[in-house]
This record gives sequence, structure tokens and C-alpha cells, in this order.
Amino acid sequence: MVYVDGQAAISAGIIANGTLMRGGLGYSGEIGHIPVVADGPPCGCGRRGCLEAVAGIGALVRSLSGREPVDLDPEVDDLLRRARAHEPEVVNALRSAGEHLGYGLSIVANVLNPEVIVLGGYFVPLAPWLLPPAEKRLRECAVAPDAGGCRLTISSLEHSAAATGGAASILDSIDSGALPAAGRARA
Repeated sequence: MVYVDGQAAISAGIIANGTLMRGGLGYSGEIGHIPVVADGPPCGCGRRGCLEAVAGIGALVRSLSGREPVDLDPEVDDLLRRARAHEPEVVNALRSAGEHLGYGLSIVANVLNPEVIVLGGYFVPLAPWLLPPAEKRLRECAVAPDAGGCRLTISSLEHSAAATGGAASILDSIDSGALPAAGRARA
């Protein structure tokens, strides 16, 4: 399973056999910096055309409002309101973001062949506009037929996924008896 978080950045948690996969230096899941558009818009990482720069929530807000988002909640609420009102500029921007997202997810599907990719965070309320083009592009660009059986779905946890995952991790540590030693002060 791959959980893709659409918050201020696009990141992913890769779970295999019930375990969160970690990279050698902790950078696993940084899918927001997969290049998806040749010579695309600049990304915060210094490169151009990264998934985050073309399909991230911040990129959507910047492209539609012309300003840097400060607080994403009201910005996403405004995008949602405008999409529900069928504003062509917003609907087209969301469709384009969904296509780029699907392309980036096809790379993930080609490398990992997960059973499911779950979209969370701000992608959840915008799913009616993002998901259809993302699914289509995922299937078009994945090497295996029908994206190798990978399903693309939306999280039911919205913004609480990280907190729920953190709590589950602590509870797992309690259940396994692997809690850190108490009483050691950090310098």
C-alpha cells in the first residue's frame, strides 16, 4: 500500500507486509519531487517540473490565485466552492493536476506494484475532480495491464491520517513491549 499525502507538500508512506518502509537516510516516500513535466514550473526543491510543482495544493492555489498560500484550509475551501460552481478555470486546473498526479503515481506503481494507492489530505475533498483523470493517467502510463491491479482510492481519514498513524505506532510499541526506556534526560 502507498499512502499519498496531499498537504503543503506531496509525500508518501510506503507500507509493505504491515511495516512502514524507511530509506537508508529516511527519504523514502518523497514522491513530490519526481519530475513529471519537462521544463515545468519551479519547485521548492530548486528543480523544475516536480509532481509537487504541478499537482500540489500549493501549486494549484498559486496558479489560480496568483499568490503564495498562507493558510491552506480557506484556500482549499475556496477551490472546492469554485469547483462545485463549475468554474472552467478551476475545473481545468484540477483536471490537469489529476493527470499529473496520475502520471507520478504510475511511476510509483511501476516501481512498487502496490495493491492500492490511497490519496489523503487536501486531495480528499478535491477527489471528484482529481480522481477520474488521475485514474485514467495511472492506467495509461503503468507498464502492467490495468496498472498491475493497483487501485487508486481516497482516504476516509482526511487530515487525521498522520495522527491516527502516529497513535497506532505508539500503541504497537506498547503492545510489543518495545517502549523507550523512561527517565533518561536528553542533553
